[in-house]
Amino acid sequence: MHEKMFLQVLSFAGCIAMLCSCTPVSPTQPPDANDSPSSISTEASNVASVTIDDIISTQIPPQFAGMEVIEDTSLVDWGIYPFPENMISLSDAIVYGTVTDKQYINFSEDAWTEFHFTVEQTLQGNVSTDAALTIYSSGGYITQYDQFTAQGMRERITDRTDAQLQNTIVHQHANYHFDPLVEKKYILFLTQTDSDSILPQDTYQIVGAKYCQLCETAPDTFSYIAFGPDPENPDAVFSPDDPVVQITRREMESLVSTESENTKRKVLS
Repeated sequence: MHEKMFLQVLSFAGCIAMLCSCTPVSPTQPPDANDSPSSISTEASNVASVTIDDIISTQIPPQFAGMEVIEDTSLVDWGIYPFPENMISLSDAIVYGTVTDKQYINFSEDAWTEFHFTVEQTLQGNVSTDAALTIYSSGGYITQYDQFTAQGMRERITDRTDAQLQNTIVHQHANYHFDPLVEKKYILFLTQTDSDSILPQDTYQIVGAKYCQLCETAPDTFSYIAFGPDPENPDAVFSPDDPVVQITRREMESLVSTESENTKRKVLS
């Protein structure tokens, strides 16, 4: 069973407040230079355009082409509304940089995705610039052979050969659970691996699975999927017709600074 480290839920009012505070902006609108925090990088990003369709792509990875793929959303689920204000308070580090590669692995019967990430700016935490991080996110692809073997059930499966099981892939994920794109730039919210974790030491895990990843869809403008409860339909999940929230890097840095000050006040009080 995956480590469900973050079972904190925002109220509906808090979610609406977040949506109101992060008003969508035009991808071509330049940030206002007058409201820049002192920590902002002075060089504009030279990022290639990324579309929302790119972000929410659900295409099967090429290495699994021609295999049977079973969708399994039963193991990866999160009791958290992944808005930036919530993610900031749960993060050991918030970093901006580039996803350089990814691979799908498994620990026992659970699928994970391993990312390599080059840091270009640290918005929160003690991660150095140019650091090469190894980051894990819960969910991914695992063969039925590996899954049944880890569960101690392989010998009970008598109607399928090892080859058939190895050619059947289980996609473990939450609904609308999107992988970060390789060679694209993101702001990621991370927690450092605990000493008793199943994950390798000196690595990080993406907070709130992959939901609150901020993809740079235009220079210094980031887009993320606006998950949240619907008062008329509490069980509703994101659909591609829902609005995508956009935020500039300056706005994100300002939000991080504000939340950090709020945390300090709570500690002192």
